[in-house]
Amino acid sequence: MAKDKKEFRTKAFVSFVILWAFIILVSSGVVLYISPSGSIAKSISWKILSFSRDTWRGMHIIFCFLFVVFMLLHVYFNWRELLGYLRSKISRGIFSRKELVFSLIIVGIVLIFALARWQPLSKLLEWRDLIKYKQRTQQIIAKGEFDIKGSNLL
Repeated sequence: MAKDKKEFRTKAFVSFVILWAFIILVSSGVVLYISPSGSIAKSISWKILSFSRDTWRGMHIIFCFLFVVFMLLHVYFNWRELLGYLRSKISRGIFSRKELVFSLIIVGIVLIFALARWQPLSKLLEWRDLIKYKQRTQQIIAKGEFDIKGSNLL
């Protein structure tokens, strides 16, 4: 007897939630990267796609939490497969030691440079400030909220 309805596949569901959460995290991260700081965003009523910076920030935090929870579920549901994969790689001696060490080195370097705000990674933060400063400067000029000397940009 053929089944009329397919069963709900929890693993597939978890994977799709992770995918959608990742897409939203990337999108909201880009928006927050270019958005002005909180007080400036509020004072100029800054919005993208009719959502304020606070809304984007809240969405980013919530979807980060959702992403982490569903990644943990993903590991839980695929624990046997993950262990089996690791065992087979270890038993065959093909554990990608070079790739593991190299990936740890790269992530470690990026972490150190990010924490210390060293070049060239600190350029990402500088570019963000330039984007934000440019937006704010254009709006200040449009509203006439600056003095001739340029000392008051707030």
